[in-house]
Amino acid sequence: MIMLEKSSATLKGLVTHRVGNKGHEEPLLLSGSESSVPEESVEYLMTYFLGAFEAEGFHHFTHPVELELNEVYKLSTKMFAGELSLLDGSQSLAKMLYEHTNHPKIKPGDFNVAYFENLVLGDEVVDAIGIFKSETNVP
Repeated sequence: MIMLEKSSATLKGLVTHRVGNKGHEEPLLLSGSESSVPEESVEYLMTYFLGAFEAEGFHHFTHPVELELNEVYKLSTKMFAGELSLLDGSQSLAKMLYEHTNHPKIKPGDFNVAYFENLVLGDEVVDAIGIFKSETNVP
């Protein structure tokens, strides 16, 4: 099993959008800038976003034909390479989620895209992009 060490990780960037249910004609509200995170909130957010993750819970991007055709993989790759900003990438991800939010039981919520640096995965120090949707503001 690959070990995941989060204690050295830092939150480099965060963008929050509001994604409604398209099937209910609820709006998609895109943020126009990255979130400004007060220093006293960083530790809480790191625990909120990364607290439950363990290495054995990771999933990998797939596509039935070719991995590069997976839209989330493609956007993430461009963000890691610096070809796409966190803001632009998160907006594209939010639009994608909104277009697929048609089930009547899906509730509106905050859609967060976070960029983390210095996560240790096994013996490698990596950056990571976290994609989270919260339907409630209660931790």
